[in-house]
Amino acid sequence: QSFVTRFHEGDAPVAVPLTEIQRIECELKTLLPGAYRMFMDAFGPVHTPSLLPLIVEGDHDIEDLLVISDPKEVIDGTKAYWAAGMPSELIGFASDNSGNLFCFRRTEAGSSRADDSEVWFFDHDYSDQRKVADGFEEWLAHYLSLEQNP
Repeated sequence: QSFVTRFHEGDAPVAVPLTEIQRIECELKTLLPGAYRMFMDAFGPVHTPSLLPLIVEGDHDIEDLLVISDPKEVIDGTKAYWAAGMPSELIGFASDNSGNLFCFRRTEAGSSRADDSEVWFFDHDYSDQRKVADGFEEWLAHYLSLEQNP
């Protein structure tokens, strides 16, 4: 709630029905972590353009976040990035201002659903991937801490 209240801009976010989250999982043959599913079920896609100036002005060493994507963008974007060379083990759920993706690693259907999962950053210019947080909740908390530690 704190993340959405502080950073979302535009019309109020609209929660995503669990059936739409399940559609992502079905189309991309993965299981999404519980923390992400709960966030989307409560808030839905979030648009956060105010993060870039906050990061730049504070000279923070963290990737900017523009949007936590809606289910259609998650499916279409991930498939398009796979076609362009992103490893198929990555599932893009959010992006920065340059079109790079924040991702979860694919969890095969039939596996146990994780409560939370590592967040990875895929840089499309360099086809590079790196872990940016141990979990979705920790990832959101990094942005909330920017105000407290300029």
